[in-house]
Amino acid sequence: MEDTVHEQLEEYLQNHAVQKILVICDQKVYELYPDYFKVGYFDQHHIQLYFFPIEATEQNKTMNTVMLIFDYLMQQSFEKDSLIINWGGGIVSDIGGFVAAFFKRGVRLINIPTTLLAMVDAAHGGKNGVNFHHIKNGLGSIYFPDRVILNSRFLDTLPDNEILSGFGELLKSALLGIPLIWNDLLEKVNDVKSIRSWILDELIWGVKEFKNYIVQLDPQDIGIRQVLNFGHTIGHAIESYYLNQKMEISHGYAVAIGIYFEVQLSYQLGFLSDSDKNQIQEFILRLYQIPDISPKMADQIALYTNQDKKIRSGIVRFTALRMIGDPVHSVSINAEQIKACLLK
Repeated sequence: MEDTVHEQLEEYLQNHAVQKILVICDQKVYELYPDYFKVGYFDQHHIQLYFFPIEATEQNKTMNTVMLIFDYLMQQSFEKDSLIINWGGGIVSDIGGFVAAFFKRGVRLINIPTTLLAMVDAAHGGKNGVNFHHIKNGLGSIYFPDRVILNSRFLDTLPDNEILSGFGELLKSALLGIPLIWNDLLEKVNDVKSIRSWILDELIWGVKEFKNYIVQLDPQDIGIRQVLNFGHTIGHAIESYYLNQKMEISHGYAVAIGIYFEVQLSYQLGFLSDSDKNQIQEFILRLYQIPDISPKMADQIALYTNQDKKIRSGIVRFTALRMIGDPVHSVSINAEQIKACLLK
């Protein structure tokens, strides 16, 4: 797998005139794999290779970090034909994608995801963004990478909490459109250890292909692609709440919590059967701790949904589930309905 990664990167460089590369990377990944990039290859082909390690936290996913990278690119005289490689998880691909979209009105971009979440979701689809005024991804754009290069080796050194984070997005895809995976994980997944033993390259590839299929149908996210927001209306609001409280919660963990409550909302609105609701929620409880939501917290989370990117004409929308594999997007909801599902 690793040789294939390098072969794909070298093949790309042979077909594109690139003189400078900036690798925006997670500081921890940079320390764990200091010799991952074959420096000799770049020297041999007169390509200047630079690294910009960052601490990959939601607190750092801001315009301040973006401006530091812009400054570095200008100081090192990067040009329009330069290449940015995002080497890390979802936070790195969000920041690096934002930088690539706006520097010189867009430069080449490759994602090499190192977390499960990025492999199955964040590195694909072209969405990027930074947090703004405590709002999750308050600023962003849609800018597609030229290539996403997968290497499951990175999962070997991924902490358990990051495996759980990535599994939140994988769970979303299973519920939306891959019932066979849902049935398989119901039988085989009970804890983080079983997730590690169950995940295969073929599974990562299948989930990635499912997302890419939806994205190709609706690249600008104005129709069917919005089914991929399942779990995210409430999940993003929970992330914004935690950001405002200066507490960390991973995106995928928040999505899993969001799925739990949006399943409840789907049931309360008459879309989902009681048996399907119970089956999904009981499975989520095997792996994730669902927070006790107080009335005050519910009010704040409902308020944060009003900052959601999916709002049109002031109306909050979410993706409901009718049954496993049968979502319906852009369902209108109000604050009282959101608070009711959070307090159930």
